[in-house]
Amino acid sequence: MTRGHITAIPCYRGTPPPSPLLRQGPFDYAQGLRQHRLPFSGGGDKGCHTHPPRTLSRMSERFVRCLWYAHHRYLKEEVTSLDGKSVSIISPGHWNNGRGPDFIGGVFRLGRVKRVCGDVEVHRCRGDWRAHGHKNDPAFSGVKLHVFLFDADGNRRGEQRAGRNITEICLLDQTRRNLHSLLQGVKPERYPYATDALRGRCSRVLHDLGGERIMRLLRSAGEARLAEKSLTFCGVARSAGEEQAIYQSVLESLGYAAHKNHFLQLSRRIPWNRLREIVCTLRDSTARMVIETSLLGTAGLIPSRPEASWDRETKSYWRECHTLWERIHTAYSLRCMKSSYWKSWGSRPANSPCRRISGISVLLARAIPEGLAAMLHGLEPRDDTDRIEEQLRQLLACGREGYWQKRYAWGRHNRGPAARLLGKNRIAEMIANVILPFLCYEGHGNAARELLHRIPSVAANSVTKLMSARLFGRPSPLPGLNRVSIQQGLIHMHKRFCGSHTDGCTQCLFPELLSLTLMRRSAHMHGP
Repeated sequence: MTRGHITAIPCYRGTPPPSPLLRQGPFDYAQGLRQHRLPFSGGGDKGCHTHPPRTLSRMSERFVRCLWYAHHRYLKEEVTSLDGKSVSIISPGHWNNGRGPDFIGGVFRLGRVKRVCGDVEVHRCRGDWRAHGHKNDPAFSGVKLHVFLFDADGNRRGEQRAGRNITEICLLDQTRRNLHSLLQGVKPERYPYATDALRGRCSRVLHDLGGERIMRLLRSAGEARLAEKSLTFCGVARSAGEEQAIYQSVLESLGYAAHKNHFLQLSRRIPWNRLREIVCTLRDSTARMVIETSLLGTAGLIPSRPEASWDRETKSYWRECHTLWERIHTAYSLRCMKSSYWKSWGSRPANSPCRRISGISVLLARAIPEGLAAMLHGLEPRDDTDRIEEQLRQLLACGREGYWQKRYAWGRHNRGPAARLLGKNRIAEMIANVILPFLCYEGHGNAARELLHRIPSVAANSVTKLMSARLFGRPSPLPGLNRVSIQQGLIHMHKRFCGSHTDGCTQCLFPELLSLTLMRRSAHMHGP
């Protein structure tokens, strides 16, 4: 094949830019594209090769996610799907850092009338949908929109799942600026939080409030979240009993976003009264080992057989767990969960469910003789809050012994130093989400609110990072946003406003409420 043949290939639009592909003389064209990692379409590609190979290699999937996420900045106001329908983006959805679609809960208008709500999956090339096995994956059953940059398929029909068509959008030639210019301006490493693309309508109103008023507003929102949690606790206590309400809150507080509902389900599969009954029956074993085995077995986290690659310590621990679990399961016929529920995509190994269960077994074992409520009644704030705070930390502290101290999975040894089974952040979360609502339920609301503002700083989570970027942009002008009381306020605002509106900022009432607050304060200060 000669150089003239190469320039005549129809996948180029106009005059191709200088490229190493055009200076190599006779060679196999498809093989050359593969060497430079360019999608080959056999002549039907939609503009895939109008950029040099180095430029194309920088257009990662994360880069395409950034274009979609900040659509108001980088994409045209109205884009067109593969089947020629106009698509208006109302909300790109929530950026998903875990397993599943790239964006959860996107909203777009198809044509002029039809409004569609669903998940959004983003790829670099259209064929990645099938290459990554999404077609038959249940985690992607809610995907309604497939977004990509390059289309090397040439097929105008949309992807299908379970007989339903998925709307597809190719972003090439639908951006406000050319891709080379976007590559200079988009910084994928700063998404989704460290960017002004998330700044909401409320950001300007908050800027007028000033730093001290903003902090008071966030602390007040944290107190409102505490009040709501105490009401929820009261409802569970009335229906299931005080002991079960505490136990359920404790287990639910163990899970981060991916596993919170799973731990809640676990607390219902093996309720507190049944767990105490099992411990009292098996007096020949330690209470902690019985609780740990009962929870691991009910969660489906004890393997049915050992693996040959396991070390001696793992095999010994597994035999002890398996033998004890056989006795428990035979005697009480517990309904077990599937182990597949607990797959931890995108989570730190130290946060594995097995480690969390092992850590909380220490606290639950201490409460077996008298019960959880009796143990927490000893924390009633009759003295100063410093003493109560120290009591809380001693209560939730767990020992360093046990198999899971330096393990994060069966047979997987953590080569680093031994990490706490329940770290500082998790203990702070348990104080805010379990202990303080219980104190409110017991009638000690003032002490609970004071303790809430005294809990020290913890690491930010995905919701607080999102809200910080939405309210203040980057960088945040306020210190102390990692205080637990402030984070609880940010979570409350997200649940009540940002996370409850599928239209994004357009229909949110929070900016109007802030404006009314400013007007009332101004009228009060200046008088009639």
